[in-house]
Amino acid sequence: MAEYLATLMLDEVNGIIDVFRAGSVFDNVVRDKNKLVGNRDLVQQKVETTDLKTDKVNDVVIEWLKQSNILIQEVENPKIKPRPTSWREYREMRNEQAIIYFNELLTKITALNMECEFDQVSTRIPTLENFSKGNIMCFNSTDEASDELFRALQDDSCFIVGLYGRRGSGKTALVKAMSEKVKYLNIFSEVLFATATQNTNIRTMQDEIADWLNMKFDRNSETGRARKIFSTIESMEHPILVIFDDVREKFDPEDIGIPCNSKRCKVLLTTRRQQDCDMMECQRKIHLGPLSTEEAWTLFQKHSGVCEDNSSSSIDLLNVAREVAFECEGLPGIIKDVGSSLKSKPIEEWKASLEIMRHSMAQWQMFLSFRGGDTRFSFTGFLYQALCQAGFKTFMDDGGLHTGDKISPCLLNAIEASRLSIVVLSENYASSSWCLDELVKILECMKMKNQLVWPIFYNVEPSDIRYLRKCYGKDMAQHESVFGTDSERVQKWKSALFEVSNLSGKTYKTGYEYEFIQKILEDANHIKKIMRHSMARWQMFLSFRGGDTRFSFTGFLYQALCQAGFKTFMDDGGLHTGDQISPSLLNAIEASRLSIVVLSENYASSSWCLDELVKILECMKMKNQLVWPIFYKVEPSDIRYLRKCYGKDMAQHESVFGTDSERVQKWKSALFEVSNLNGKTYKTGYEYEFIQKIVEDANHIKSRLQIRGV
Repeated sequence: MAEYLATLMLDEVNGIIDVFRAGSVFDNVVRDKNKLVGNRDLVQQKVETTDLKTDKVNDVVIEWLKQSNILIQEVENPKIKPRPTSWREYREMRNEQAIIYFNELLTKITALNMECEFDQVSTRIPTLENFSKGNIMCFNSTDEASDELFRALQDDSCFIVGLYGRRGSGKTALVKAMSEKVKYLNIFSEVLFATATQNTNIRTMQDEIADWLNMKFDRNSETGRARKIFSTIESMEHPILVIFDDVREKFDPEDIGIPCNSKRCKVLLTTRRQQDCDMMECQRKIHLGPLSTEEAWTLFQKHSGVCEDNSSSSIDLLNVAREVAFECEGLPGIIKDVGSSLKSKPIEEWKASLEIMRHSMAQWQMFLSFRGGDTRFSFTGFLYQALCQAGFKTFMDDGGLHTGDKISPCLLNAIEASRLSIVVLSENYASSSWCLDELVKILECMKMKNQLVWPIFYNVEPSDIRYLRKCYGKDMAQHESVFGTDSERVQKWKSALFEVSNLSGKTYKTGYEYEFIQKILEDANHIKKIMRHSMARWQMFLSFRGGDTRFSFTGFLYQALCQAGFKTFMDDGGLHTGDQISPSLLNAIEASRLSIVVLSENYASSSWCLDELVKILECMKMKNQLVWPIFYKVEPSDIRYLRKCYGKDMAQHESVFGTDSERVQKWKSALFEVSNLNGKTYKTGYEYEFIQKIVEDANHIKSRLQIRGV
């Protein structure tokens, strides 16, 4: 009996020792846990200060934080209590299990504390070019679309994203590069890719998705296959991205098996038109526009082997190459194909390709927007005939495309394919919802694709259109009664009418219509020449007040520059109509390398001249263009501080547009800025000598910048 009691007492003593040993180990656990909390907070702080737009937090850091939080949470809520509060808990701790458990915790926490020093918390995210494996070059237009696309893919409230752009704009290359980027950043664990052909085939797309998921169907019906895909995606641990490329017809992704309103999945599709994105009910619609002229030329040089800095490229070849690059319309896919096909070819093949492209790309195609009942069989019919006879590829709806409530997709495609839209604003133009939809699309293309727009005010006043008076007011009131005053569509129509009424255009009231049409043809041919010459590498732009110097100083300057071999743009006076600067002039400014601004006495009296000046200075800053001010019989200080004629003219503008008008403020800033640029001042003496000095300086600049003559 005594031996049994002794054994029992020894067992209890050993149990008490085990409890105290476990409690002691746990004290060490708590101590190291507090140290781990401090280390975790320091690492977390570094993570939170990382710019996630440019850097990716390293996976090892993310995993360390994850394990740290798990252990901290476990110490705060241990599986075994370190201090028994009841006989049952005391009995549970009377073994080695508690000690083993707390020692394991201590070992893990100690290891994490030792690993908390990271050489780098984050790594710079590679550029989109790296993700594309050289298939794309990043330009401003690409960057804007890719940034917007990246934000949309991270937006949890957006389930279907649409990227639209013309054929050859690089949509597929962009989404493939973006898919690699989002996988690299662990935003999506998988990216599934399927091509949606013109004749949408559900089974074909299901097969493509199944290949990506490495799965086989146990049922053959489309519905059964869709259920299989759906359940597979829903069971995945991390979200996935599904890309449908080249969507042209409406289909329901859920018919394929893709969940459209699930956090497990996001859908990205590419289309050629915005209305296709609307058709697919995209919550975010992103436009991938064409490259700028200079971006297109940079990309074309890469694929064609022609290079400005390479003496082996002749002047003639460079000129033809620039024309070919221009014909590619800023579309990377076409630029790559054409450039690669002409690489190392003789100049004769380049010229032949240029002629083919001028025809196939329908560079000078025009789109006529008009109210059929007003002018189809009269004015617009004769205008169409005259344009076609003059060699212009002109689109005129024959009346069979206007069906239903909305504009036909064929008309939308024709507008997008055109270079110049002529809008015949007749008495009943605004009564047609189709005409108004056309107008909205035309103005969108003007902004997004730098297309030209010519309004023809046919027996109507621009002010009646601008302020919705007479027939235009009645027609819009009728639309409001049908669609609602606050209808988004009606608001777009109103904005479009206001905008087009302020564009430079032509007004017809009385007289021979054939003479009026002939003037339109002359201007069209003039614009055609401007567009063809806009690629001239060292083209100069002359900005001047016509009434002051057109037939004197500026006329002689233009002649001298042309004779010296400079391709020089000088408005012949036919482009200044309406309240705002012509898009043709804006294009000519953008295409120039040097702008000469002849600041004469009445320069600031012209709103067109001032708008030109604002655009010229913008190009100076954004495109590194050169600007030479010529102070022709005026003092730079009078321009700078708005004195004498410049002060009177600006006061007149303020009375018309308002003192706080943004446009007036831009004019003032532009005048101040140009007056501080290095320029030349003419007061007295032989003007031909002064002009000769300008030409000499131009040649000096040409030589210093290694300009090749044209």
